Formats: sequence, structure tokens, C-alpha cells
Amino acid sequence: MQLDEDSNGKILIVDDTVVNTRLLERILTKNKYHVFPFNSPFLAFNALESIMPDLILLDVMMPEMDGYELCLKIKSFPDCFTRPGESNSI
Repeated sequence: MQLDEDSNGKILIVDDTVVNTRLLERILTKNKYHVFPFNSPFLAFNALESIMPDLILLDVMMPEMDGYELCLKIKSFPDCFTRPGESNSI
């Protein structure tokens, strides 16, 4: 997925509280980030490969799967967002 030239990057938000995702989406969009909000950790995980975000914001307490579980699942994802010269310290 290509971004506009003036975009600051892609941010994936995962939070089961819709108000939280909408608020973060508004704030980040105003600051020229391309935002991908999800209310389900399963849907967010399934979208990772197509989005490949620069940053992921996770809610820690969600009913289906908490943020820690999702974080571990993301870390087991092949080529999990590690770029040359960077560490993957989630």
C-alpha cells in the first residue's frame, strides 16, 4: 500500500472500545498518519500482512484476546516488521 508523499507513516490501532479507536484515529489523521483502526484483535492480525504498519497501538485488556497475547502472536509473524539495522523489542 502506497502512502501520500506527506504521510508520516502507517499506524494500526487495536482497541475493543470504539470511542478510543475513533479518538486516536482523529488525532493521528490530523497529524498526517495513515490510520487503520480495528476493534477485533483477530481482524487486526489478519490484516497485518497487507498493511505492514510502522507502529501498532494495542489495548491491553480486550475480551477476545488481550494485547499481550496479540503482541506475542505478532512477534511470531514471519518478518515481523524488523528492518535492517533495527531490533524487534516489543
